Amino acid sequence: MRGNVAPRVKRFGVFEADVRTEELRKEGLCLRLPGQSFQVLLLLLENPGEMVTREVLRKKLWPEDTFVDFDHGLNAAVNRLREALGDSADHPKFIETLPRRGYRFIGTINNHENTSASVVADTEQPKGDTAFEKTAPVGSVAPAASGKLRRLAVLSAVFVILAIIATFVWLRLPQTPPRVLATTKLTKDGVPKHGVLTDGARLYIEEDQATRRFVVQAALTGGETSPIPTPFPAVGLLDISPDHSQLLVGNFVGNESTEFWALPLPSGPLRRIADVTGDAGKWSPDGRQLVFTKGDDVYIAKADGTDARKLFTPANYPRGLQFSFDSTRIRYNVWKDNSTSLWEIRTDGTNLHPLLPGWRNPPSECCGAWSPDGRYFLFLDSNNTVLEGGNIWALQELNSAFRKYPARLFQLTAGPMLFGAMTWSPTERKCSRGVYKIVVNSSATIHSAGYLCRFCREFGQLT
Repeated sequence: MRGNVAPRVKRFGVFEADVRTEELRKEGLCLRLPGQSFQVLLLLLENPGEMVTREVLRKKLWPEDTFVDFDHGLNAAVNRLREALGDSADHPKFIETLPRRGYRFIGTINNHENTSASVVADTEQPKGDTAFEKTAPVGSVAPAASGKLRRLAVLSAVFVILAIIATFVWLRLPQTPPRVLATTKLTKDGVPKHGVLTDGARLYIEEDQATRRFVVQAALTGGETSPIPTPFPAVGLLDISPDHSQLLVGNFVGNESTEFWALPLPSGPLRRIADVTGDAGKWSPDGRQLVFTKGDDVYIAKADGTDARKLFTPANYPRGLQFSFDSTRIRYNVWKDNSTSLWEIRTDGTNLHPLLPGWRNPPSECCGAWSPDGRYFLFLDSNNTVLEGGNIWALQELNSAFRKYPARLFQLTAGPMLFGAMTWSPTERKCSRGVYKIVVNSSATIHSAGYLCRFCREFGQLT
C-alpha cells in the first residue's frame, strides 16, 4: 500500500497556486485574486478534467446561513479568476464552463512532486538463513540504532529550547509603530465625496451634485469616475458585502428613514433588504449579521434583514457603525452638542462602554475602521471640527494571546490636510506582508473640491 502526499504548490502553464498561503503567482509575480476566486481555482485543480458542480462550489464558498445572491456571487468569483489567468469563457485555456451545471479545469497540471515519503507495507520476509542473518544479527544492530535515536532526541530538545528562547525574546521586543509610507491622489474632479468603499479592484464612492446624491465607481489606481445606475434620485453608500459581490445602499425618501437595498457588483437588479429602514447599516465580516440604526435606536438582524430586533438605545445619536474583524463587537460614534466620541458594545448587547474615556476633553474622536487582521483601529481626531474632517490616529488592539503590551495610540497624520471617510483595501493582505492600503476622503461635504487619497501604511511585526 502506497500513501501519497498532496503537493503544496500546484503548477499549470506559467502559474503557481500555493495551497497554504492562498497565493497565485505568474512567473514568480504575485497576482491579485480574492479569496473566493482562489477557492474556486483550488477545487478545480483538485479535480482536473472533471466537472465541479455549482452546488459543490456553493457549499465550499458560503455557509448555509449566509445571505448572498449565489449565482451572481459565483459568476463574479469565476470572472475574477479568469481575469487573473487571462482566460475567457468563449475560448477557455484553463476554466471551461458547463452551462447551468458547473466548471471544469482543462489545463495541464505540471506538478512533479517527490513521493519518497510513500511507505511500502506488508513486504514478505525471506525465509531461512540469509546474508542479513549471518552478518547483521538483531542483537548487534540494536545498540547502534539506539545511539542514533538518543542523539536525535538531544538535538531535538536543544532545537525546541532555542526556539522557545527566540520566541520569548521576540515577544518582548516593542512593536514598530505604524507610519505613513506614501500618499497618492486618486481623483481630481472636484466633486464633493462622502463615503468610499473598495473591493480591492475598484473604488465605490458616494458623491453629490446640486440636489442629487449618487454612487460612482473608479479604478483603485485612480482616474475618472463613472456613475452606477440606480432608479433612486438620492442614493447613499452604506457598505460592501464581505465577499465583495454587492453594495448595501439606501434610498433616501425625504426626511423618512432610508430603505435598504442590495446592489449586485459589477451589475444586476437591485434587491430589497426585507422591510428594513434606517439611517446607517453595516454587514458583519462573517456575512451573517446586519446592524443598523433607526432614529436613536440600534438594531441587529440576519444579513438578509430578517429577524430584526432592537439591540440597545444609546444615550445620544449613534452613527458610523463598525463590526470587529471577528464579528463579536460593534463600535460607533455618538454625537452630543459639538463633540463626538467612540463607543463599543458586544453583539449580544453587553459591555457597553466608551472606547477612549478622558482622552480628549471634550471628546473629539469619530469615524473608525478596523484593520483587516484586527490589530489596529483607525479613527479621526476632529478637534471638534468633524464637519471639516480630522487627523488619522491608530489604536493598537489587544487581540493576541501572547503579546501583553498595553493599548497604544499612534498619530498617523498631522495636517494641514484633514480627512474623512476611510476604508481598507484588501489587495495587499497576502502578497505584501506588513503593508496595507487605506483609502480616505480628504474633504467633507462643505468643501467645494473633494478628492480621494490612498495611503500605504506599514505595521510592524505582522505574521
